[in-house]
Amino acid sequence: MNIRFLLLTSIVFFASQMSFAYDSTTTAYNLGVEAYNNEEYEEAAKYLSLYLQVVTGHDAGYYLRGNCYYELKQYDFAIRDYNYAYEMGYKDEQMFYRLGAYYKDQKNYSIALMYFEKAIELKKDYTDVYIELGNLNLAMGNDEKASKYYEQALALDPTYPELNYSLGNAAFNSGNYSEAIDSYLNATKLDSTKAKYFLGLGNAYYASKDTALAFKYTLKSVQIDSNFSQAFYGLGILYRLSGNHHKAILYFGKALGTTVTDLDVSFVYKMRGLSYAKTGQTAKAFTDFEAAIKYNPIDTVAYLERGIIYYKEGKDSLALIDLDKAIRIDDKLSSAYTYRSQVLINMGKIPEGESDLNNAILLNPEDAVAYYFLGNLYLDRDEFQRAVTNYNKALEVNPLYYIVLENRGIAHYNLGNYSQAATDLEAAMKHFPNLVEKLSPLYLLAKSR
Repeated sequence: MNIRFLLLTSIVFFASQMSFAYDSTTTAYNLGVEAYNNEEYEEAAKYLSLYLQVVTGHDAGYYLRGNCYYELKQYDFAIRDYNYAYEMGYKDEQMFYRLGAYYKDQKNYSIALMYFEKAIELKKDYTDVYIELGNLNLAMGNDEKASKYYEQALALDPTYPELNYSLGNAAFNSGNYSEAIDSYLNATKLDSTKAKYFLGLGNAYYASKDTALAFKYTLKSVQIDSNFSQAFYGLGILYRLSGNHHKAILYFGKALGTTVTDLDVSFVYKMRGLSYAKTGQTAKAFTDFEAAIKYNPIDTVAYLERGIIYYKEGKDSLALIDLDKAIRIDDKLSSAYTYRSQVLINMGKIPEGESDLNNAILLNPEDAVAYYFLGNLYLDRDEFQRAVTNYNKALEVNPLYYIVLENRGIAHYNLGNYSQAATDLEAAMKHFPNLVEKLSPLYLLAKSR
C-alpha cells in the first residue's frame, strides 16, 4: 500500500469523524432548544451542556442554558452562564434584568445598576427594570432617585401590581403606613395570588397598631403560599408580641421548616428559644440558643438569654460564662451587665456587682431591671431612701413592673412611711397572690400605724 493511498484514507476517516461530531453536536443543540420550548428545562440543560462541551464559544447557547437554570431556580449556575454569554457579546434585556436583580440581592449595587441600565437601553418600556431601579436606589438610600424610577414605571403601567407593591415598600420604609396600606391594598386587588403583597399589608397594619388586620393578612399570605418563610416568621413574631408563645413556637418552627428561606436563621432560632423560655421549656430553649450560636457565633442575645435562664435556675457559674461572653462580644450590652451583677453579688462580689449595675444604667438609663436590682442592693444595706429612689426610677421607666412594689413597700415601712408602705404592699399582693402569706403581717402592721 503506497503512502498516497494511506494519506487519502486518513483524510477520509478524519473528515467522517468530524462530520459525525458536528452532526452529534448540532443534534444536541436542536434537542436542547426543543426541550426548552416544551418547558422541559432539566432535559434542555443536559442537551445544551453536551453541546457546550464541544462548541465552547456559542454565546446564545450559554444564554439558553442560563434560562434553563433560572427556571430550575439554580440561580448561581444561571448567573454564571449569563455572564459567559455577556462576555461573548450576547445582549438580551431579560438577561440583563435577571443579572441586575441577582447582584442587587447580593448587595453588589454598582454591578446591579450597570445591568439594569443595559436592560433599559435595549427596552425603554421595561416596567420591571424601572421598579428594580427604584428598589435599588431605595436600598442605597437614594429616595429621590427611587421615586423618579417608580414614577416612570407608573407612567408605563399604573395598574401593574408589582409597582403598587414597591410603592408600598417605599412608603413603609418612610414610615407612611397609611400610604403603604393603600398601595399594598391596590397590589392585592390587582393580583390576589401573590403572598408577599398580603404580608406587606399585614406588616403595615401591624405598624399602624391594628393587630387584628395584621393577623388577618399575614395568615392570608401563608394560605396562598405554604412555603413562605417570611410570613410564618411574621406570624411567630405577632403571636410572641401578643403573649401567645405556644403559637409563636409553632410558626417559628414552620418558618424554619420551609424549603426555601431568605430569613436570618440564627435570629429565628433565637426568637423561638425566647418563646420556649417563656413557656418554661428551658431544655428546648437551650437547644435553640445553641443553634442560633452555631449559625452566628457572635450572637450576643443568645448568650445573654441563656445566661439569664442559668441565673434564674441558680446555675451561677454557667450564667457567668454566658454573660461574660456576651459582654466580650458587645461591651455596650446593658442587660448583660444587669444580670451579671446578680451573679457576682450571689458569689459575694458585691462591689463588682454594684459596678455592673451602675454601668448598665449608664449605658441604658431606661433599664428598669437595673434600677430594681440596685434598689434591692441598697435595701439589703438598710439604705432605705436610696432603695426607694431606685424603685421609683424603675417604675417611672416601666409602670407595670409590679414586682418592685413588694420591696418598695418594705423600704417605705422602714422609713416610717406607713401609709405608702401599706399601699405598695396591698398592690403587690393584688398582683401576686402568692405573696399574701408573706406580706400580710407587715401590711397589717403598716395599716395599724
